[in-house]
Amino acid sequence: MSCEACTHAQLQGYGIANEVFSFTFRDLGFEVQWCIGAVMRYIVDERKTPDTLMLENILPWLERVEIVAEHIWHVPADLPIIVVTMKDGSSVVIDGNHRVARALAEGRESIKAFFLTETEVEPFAVRYELT
Repeated sequence: MSCEACTHAQLQGYGIANEVFSFTFRDLGFEVQWCIGAVMRYIVDERKTPDTLMLENILPWLERVEIVAEHIWHVPADLPIIVVTMKDGSSVVIDGNHRVARALAEGRESIKAFFLTETEVEPFAVRYELT
């Protein structure tokens, strides 16, 4: 069983190699696109290990992204998410927003996450200034 988001991803040929997460920081005047496949390869190459993220700490971020409610039940609940700490100290979930929503819907208090800095993922990102 799949939802519209799953179908769209399949039709677009999205996979680990070419998935991109984009977010517009309107208040800061720029948009960033991260290549998730490249970030995941970095995580493997650098032998990063996931740590525990208390979900209450990511709630402000989750309010800024669009979550497709029916899609949360189609994502793997046990796959760690990827969190980037921006230079201003804010946190951005670049992979796993629907997993966070699922964990909250299941009443969980925490989720496994890879924590990276903005500097670490800069080689895998493109930043566009808003005009």
